[in-house]
Amino acid sequence: MDASRRDLLAAVPAAVAITGCSFVSGSESEDRPPYVVENESGEPRNVDLQVWKVGRVAPFDERPDSFREEFEAAAADGSVDDSAFEWTDGYDLTIEPGAAAKPLASSSATGLLYVQASADHGERIGVWVEAGDSPGDFFVDISVYGSGASATTGEY
Repeated sequence: MDASRRDLLAAVPAAVAITGCSFVSGSESEDRPPYVVENESGEPRNVDLQVWKVGRVAPFDERPDSFREEFEAAAADGSVDDSAFEWTDGYDLTIEPGAAAKPLASSSATGLLYVQASADHGERIGVWVEAGDSPGDFFVDISVYGSGASATTGEY
C-alpha cells in the first residue's frame, strides 16, 4: 500500500510555537487534523489562519451569484460580519522552515467553510471547502513558500 502525502505528514514531528488554539504536531496520535500549514521556505513564517463557517452548502439558489466573490473580498479586507455566521476560528502560527502546523486535531465543522491563510511575507490564499455531515472527513493543506502559497483540499 502506498503512503499518501497526508500519512507522511502525520508521521513527521513538527517543532512549532503556536498560540491561541489547540495543537497537534506529528506524533503517535492517530488524529488527522483538518487544517495543516506547511512552511516550505527557508525562513520562519508567521501565518494567520482564519476559518469561517459560512453556512449550509445548499441551497445555492438562495444566494446571489456573486456571494463567494463578495465573501472573499470581505475576508481579504477584514470586513466579514462574524455575527452573521455560526463561528469563526483564528490561529496565529509561527512555523519553522520545513515544519507543519496542525492547529486542530479534529473538527465538527459541516457545511460551507472559507479558509484563509495570510503569511508575513504578504501572500494570502483562500479556499472554499464543502464539509460533509461526517465530522473530520475533510482536510485543507496549505503550503507557504518564500514568495507564494498553495492549497490542497479533499477528503480522507
